[in-house]
Amino acid sequence: MLPKIRKTTVQHKNQDSNFLGFGVGDLYALCDENFLSQQLIKYKEEGYRLLYWKIEEQDTASLNMANAFQFKNYDTKVTYQLNLFTQSREIPKNSKVRKYTGAITPKLINLGKQSGDYSRFQQDKNFPPGTFEKMYTEWIHTAFSAEQSDAIFILEENTKMFGFATVFFNQDDAEIVLIAIDPKYRSKGYGKMLVEYISAYLSNINYKNLYVVTQEQNTPACRLYESCGFEIIKKEYIYHIWL
Repeated sequence: MLPKIRKTTVQHKNQDSNFLGFGVGDLYALCDENFLSQQLIKYKEEGYRLLYWKIEEQDTASLNMANAFQFKNYDTKVTYQLNLFTQSREIPKNSKVRKYTGAITPKLINLGKQSGDYSRFQQDKNFPPGTFEKMYTEWIHTAFSAEQSDAIFILEENTKMFGFATVFFNQDDAEIVLIAIDPKYRSKGYGKMLVEYISAYLSNINYKNLYVVTQEQNTPACRLYESCGFEIIKKEYIYHIWL
């Protein structure tokens, strides 16, 4: 059934627009196909070249319309939740994890870039060459900032850093903002070691839940979180609409 209200809005994304050099916005749509077609022409005339349309899994009407327009889904975001009350409060012994308080080094930045293999900005070849690398570098710097992360936990062996996670603290909950493991050390249990250390640390200071968002296409990450007891609470499809 089509919605009775025909409405679309675009929320301008200043950072993306300034970075890319053309109008970028988030699309919010509650309408039929004819009305959306008219609105897309209008947004193009207003200077928008790219719109992100984020549709939650249960919004089947919007998903059907996106498919009818043959918009391409470049990312399926899944939000995982871990109830920390069910986790052990014992900090793992002989762990290679520690809380990091040093400077943001090139090593951290390079590790962060390696976490972007499944990024929609990497997958969408409509972006000019080099866009992903530049955008992800800026995003990583933001992820390390005090506004986005309250703590950084690193994996380290013989003073060699080979993984990290940045964590943002809310009042009762926390979120892993960015996590990265050096490719040479993947599939060896270090990701689980890092996540279990963080969950124990947070449980000790009485946080209720730990959240993390990743791409459904990132099968290793999904398997990691599920092996640590996380459950999916939200799924969202992200379409890029080029005008």
